[in-house]
Amino acid sequence: MRSAAHAFTRPFAWPRIGETYLGLIERTIAETPAVERGPVPIRASSLPELRLDHLVRLTDDTGIIQHATYTVPARRSGYCVDDNARALIVALRADRIDSSAQTRRLVMTYLSYLHAAQTDDGTFRNLMSYDRTFPGGDDSHDCHGRALWALGTAVALDSDDGARRLAFEMFERALPAVRDFGPRGTATSMLGLVAVLDADPTAARFRDGLATLADVLVRRYRDEVTADWRWFEPTLTYDNAMVPLALLRAYGVTGERASLRVARETLEFLEEVCFHDGRMVLVGNSRWHTRGGQKPHADEQAIDAAAFVLAFRAAYRATGDHHYLVRMRESFAWFLGKNRLLQPLYDSGTGGCRDGLGESEANANQGAESTISFLLGLLEMLELAHEGLEHADEGETSS
Repeated sequence: MRSAAHAFTRPFAWPRIGETYLGLIERTIAETPAVERGPVPIRASSLPELRLDHLVRLTDDTGIIQHATYTVPARRSGYCVDDNARALIVALRADRIDSSAQTRRLVMTYLSYLHAAQTDDGTFRNLMSYDRTFPGGDDSHDCHGRALWALGTAVALDSDDGARRLAFEMFERALPAVRDFGPRGTATSMLGLVAVLDADPTAARFRDGLATLADVLVRRYRDEVTADWRWFEPTLTYDNAMVPLALLRAYGVTGERASLRVARETLEFLEEVCFHDGRMVLVGNSRWHTRGGQKPHADEQAIDAAAFVLAFRAAYRATGDHHYLVRMRESFAWFLGKNRLLQPLYDSGTGGCRDGLGESEANANQGAESTISFLLGLLEMLELAHEGLEHADEGETSS
């Protein structure tokens, strides 16, 4: 019986099966009529490479220096929580892509700055002078929310157990203050909660906190919305797209349809204000845009462009609507010269980003906020390319 079984199974041995497949392939090729085809175009990525050169140039042993004079760090401007928090997010994401001694040093430097800036009651002193002293009286809801976003990201992404534990302790100590924040501080705090829940989806108290903050934004929107003004406040200021971004990310956790509806309505409103003929023209920081007034153009900021890139990516993930991919690419193209002045903000020579668009020219300085904003947008675009969506629906046009 053993001999019979052995003989019976010989045709199923791999060399025989391989020969059978090869014969089938050869017959199929021989029987297939020849078809002349033109050359297949190779789509190279249109994105710049991820370079941290200028980020490193602006960073010393304390943290990232706020401003630059042209490309030179302006040490007298000192440091702030806002920039070090956002820089920590960039460093963590860059470290996940290609960990190195450099990215680990950046992560530890920025986290250490936040640790030094946090007080015993959990709040943050935003500004530090170059001599490493805190002048005081400069804390804000926005800087606190950005710190929570960065700390939550560290909990989710940091490869170092000690750093994750410290970030979580700091996050817990900082969280109680968020109940009184404005829309942007609330939004960035929500992004921190989403990141912590990515690390531990079973954390019910954080899920409840996220749902509560989302409800705060939804109620605020309902109090302000009119037929021609679909926003959370009577004025559009800076970093606007972060608010619908937070609601979109919250919807991905809670599934609450009100969050998705308000996020889409407000993002559509921002599109009406800021996109014309496939080009993004941001609300200028010179005067802001008040309900019933004219939108200013002067002093468009990189922070606003990056927020749009993140928000449209989140909108696509929440809905699957490819229109948002088109808008995402248009938002990032603002950095590369598809803007009101047709001037690139990204400097491929330094790896830095110019500090916004003035009335008639780009700002020549390459400070921390602009460079970090560009890198945040680029990281989102690189993830999109990794998913094979960089060129998806490129023929679609937006009005």
